[in-house]
Amino acid sequence: MKYKIAEMILNRYKELIEFWRSCEGLWVSDDDSYENLKIYFKRNPKSNFIVLHENKIIGTVKCSHDGRRGYIHHLGVKEEFRKQGIARELVEKCIECLRAQGINKFRVFVLDSNREALEFWEHMGFEEQIYDYRTFQKNVTT
Repeated sequence: MKYKIAEMILNRYKELIEFWRSCEGLWVSDDDSYENLKIYFKRNPKSNFIVLHENKIIGTVKCSHDGRRGYIHHLGVKEEFRKQGIARELVEKCIECLRAQGINKFRVFVLDSNREALEFWEHMGFEEQIYDYRTFQKNVTT
């Protein structure tokens, strides 16, 4: 199967949202609005990728960092294209991209209910970190 990895860009926004919503276990929120992604891409240029087959998105990954740690988000591959190394290639591309910027530690957030993703990340050599804390969030709008 022939596919192409390309930079994720906003002119495919509608297709991205549709793809993410079709991926079971992938969390889509207001963080994925057009305006928020525009800010995200500006802050994290050249580290977000899509996989195209016949010009249709079959895979994605978003990658960012805070200056110390890398974060991998929205890794998804269309079900019929899984088990072909696409997700692994996307993760390796993210790690390579951020290592070039001096980032050597990476975090991934996975829903407890997403067994397939939990197994994938373990297979990729990521280790589950158990913390005795909770995450809090506050949304501030104007």
